[in-house]
Amino acid sequence: SDATVTVTGTMTQAGMEPVIAEATPTETGIFETDGFAFNMAGDWILEAEADLGDGSSAQDELIVTVPGS
Repeated sequence: SDATVTVTGTMTQAGMEPVIAEATPTETGIFETDGFAFNMAGDWILEAEADLGDGSSAQDELIVTVPGS
């Protein structure tokens, strides 16, 4: 509950503006964000970065493809 979690989405194409949102805890160990939205179809790198309450940190990344309309 003392963690701060940030989600960043970056397109694999150079020069694209990243999407950044803070996540809030919904229950123990679960964080959600309402402010994150993919703004373009294509390949994205999602990175979640957590600053834990004890001074340590953790991060993970995932590559996703957002389909076009």
